[in-house]
Parts: sequence; C-alpha cells; structure tokens
Amino acid sequence: MKLYRLVVKDVTRRKKRVLYASLGVVIGVTTIVAVLTIALAAETNIYGQLEKYGANLVVMPAISDINVGLGSLSLGTLAVGENYITESKLPEIREITDGKIRQALNIEDEGDIATIAPKLYMNTEVKGTSLIAVGVDPQEE
Repeated sequence: MKLYRLVVKDVTRRKKRVLYASLGVVIGVTTIVAVLTIALAAETNIYGQLEKYGANLVVMPAISDINVGLGSLSLGTLAVGENYITESKLPEIREITDGKIRQALNIEDEGDIATIAPKLYMNTEVKGTSLIAVGVDPQEE
C-alpha cells in the first residue's frame, strides 16, 4: 500500500479529527497575522505621533536668570548670557539627539530625524510691556 493511499484512507476515516486539526491551523495562522498587523500599525502610529508632536528634548542657550530685588521688593528677573546657539554646534547636537532617538526606538535607518528646529528667543519691549519674542525659520522647521 502506498503512502498516499494510506493518508487518504486515514483522513476519510477520521474526518472530525482532520477538521479540528485544520481548524486549529487556520485559527493559529489568523491569530499570528492579526497580532503582527496590529503591532505594525501600532509602530507606524507611534512614529507618526512622535513626528507630529516633535521631540521632548529642548536644547536652550546657556542663559542664567538673576532675580533682582530691593529688600523684600522683587524687581523681576534679568537674563544674562548669549541668547543663541551657534550654527557650528548644530551638527554635534543633531548627532547626539539622532543617536539617542535611534537607540531608544531601535531605528536602523541612518537618515536625518527631525530633531533640530532653530528658534531665537529675545527679551524685548512692546508698548512699554516686557516680553519674550520667539522667532523661527520655517525652512528649518
């Protein structure tokens, strides 16, 4: 008796067992496909959210605030220091931030990650009111 006939004969005698085994394989494959699809969709969603809201790391210029007061009377704060980071430091900052993000998210792609969005903060006065003006370069955003 050939192996093929033996298998066919066994399958025809044990129809329920073959049905249950087939059903188990189908359910198992469906479950694996569903879990992998959900994981891929979640990963894509997380990357999208990170891109949408930006980084949670902010590199600011080294400015110190000094509280100015006379006795118990507070006269406000005075910002001392440079209000910008030179462009020569940007590649170093990008290398550090991109590396940390790649390490945290296990990203192997070597392309740039949107981590640097240069802004200029300045203390200014408008109509007698002191405020902080923030400027951006849209092409660098």
